[in-house]
Amino acid sequence: MSESARSTRLSLRPGAAHPALPIVIASIGIGAVIIGVLAWRPNPMPEHSLTVYCAAALESSVKAVAQQYEQDYGVHVNLQAGSSGSLAAQIRSATKGDLYIPADDSFNQDAHAAGLVAETVPLAKMQLVLGIKPGNPRHLASLDDLLKPEIVFGSANATAAAGKMTKELLTKANRWEPFIAAAKVVPPTITELALAVQTSNLDAGPMWDVTAKQFHLDTVPLPEFAAGKSLVTAGVLKTTADSAAALRFARYLAAPGKGEREFTRAGFQPIDGDVWEPQPTLVVFSGGIQRLAIKDTLAEFEKREGCRINVIYEGCGVLLGMMRGSDAKRPDVYFACDVSFLTPEDIQPLFNPAHIMTETKLVMLTQKGNPLHLEKVEDLAKPGVKVGVAHEQLSALGALTKILLKNKGIYDGVRANVRSGSSPKADFLVTQILTGGADALDAVIVYEASTSQVRDKLDMIPIPGADSRAVQPLAVGRNSQHQELAHRLEEALETAKSKQRFEQVGFQWRAEDRP
Repeated sequence: MSESARSTRLSLRPGAAHPALPIVIASIGIGAVIIGVLAWRPNPMPEHSLTVYCAAALESSVKAVAQQYEQDYGVHVNLQAGSSGSLAAQIRSATKGDLYIPADDSFNQDAHAAGLVAETVPLAKMQLVLGIKPGNPRHLASLDDLLKPEIVFGSANATAAAGKMTKELLTKANRWEPFIAAAKVVPPTITELALAVQTSNLDAGPMWDVTAKQFHLDTVPLPEFAAGKSLVTAGVLKTTADSAAALRFARYLAAPGKGEREFTRAGFQPIDGDVWEPQPTLVVFSGGIQRLAIKDTLAEFEKREGCRINVIYEGCGVLLGMMRGSDAKRPDVYFACDVSFLTPEDIQPLFNPAHIMTETKLVMLTQKGNPLHLEKVEDLAKPGVKVGVAHEQLSALGALTKILLKNKGIYDGVRANVRSGSSPKADFLVTQILTGGADALDAVIVYEASTSQVRDKLDMIPIPGADSRAVQPLAVGRNSQHQELAHRLEEALETAKSKQRFEQVGFQWRAEDRP
């Protein structure tokens, strides 16, 4: 996921007031669920072999991590090393393979656009520098020094990530043509260039700071290379026969104390990888309204990632209560029923910037045939109409219903007709009016997204207006130990397939589509 997508600003609906939410903190046995999750331990991983296409600049570090991984879990990693570009060409014609680890994420982005890579896991960062012989005997300090006639230098081929970035940066600075014309050698990989500087008469060459360190070279940070930062990612190939095994090794490569330790030792800049667990668990808090739309996507994500997802579906007022107090529970992912249940000043700081996913309208449901001829929400205040609404404090639906009725000046009249107002979930109201009986409700106010399975049994009456809609944001916990896994779940919920599932149950799509 791009940084811009992850930092989408969260804003309230136009014209919507911020509801007062005096939350009743209900004890509903969730503690036992969380304790059970913490006590659970994964089963040993089955034996497996992985094929990894790895950039030459990363080979020694990835090989060291792979050897430790095999020792820990009995999984053999077969490394195929080469330049990032040549490996991409191999992958296009390959019929098998699990991971692609180029020296810069741009290669994985291209592979993703070409349909070769499904998702990526960040591993480390590098910086483009000028690698020179120890002691800098030529006194190189600038690009002008490098271009002096007496200096012998080389550049990696553009099929290598460092060569590609060198060309891009020097082209932007209008220095590429004289640079490449003066280069004496253009080896295919960055390691060959570094070896030539170390052992031959070559004075210098652009390379990664990590590669220079590996070959015991000194470095010069040229201003033209200041923007030459590389994010190293592991891309999961679509040819993998076992996505869970591929992603497990990718997580191991990024994890603190595992791959991160080896990358840092080699001179890479570390990233904040997820805490290592062979089969991690994500705790997801979600409003009950989203259950039908997300349950299949969550099940598919569990299988693909080899992880577990513990989902707690509740009214958002109940979920807020769980996140407050001395024994507060903090989810990895929070999918709120409405933005107003993410914006309270004690809740919003718990999460990274939210991403708006969907919206749905508030509607009225009546008995089939609408025997009381209810046409608009104001009709619910007529004498004798038996009404059902959601709990105003435990439910986003109840809070939004209260705002709607107050804005229309009919709150007291409708409340006088309420015969059911204690449920934190829209599904319960739908069941109540559907069940019928002597005390059957005449009408309920629910979300349109809660009506998909009963539209042939009940009549639905739209409620127009900007104050009759709920907007659903998704946010990743700021202190989650599985940030990257949670963001990949966010991406899975934003795919075209997921969009179709939301729209089938009555949501309007607001998220950026992802292939």
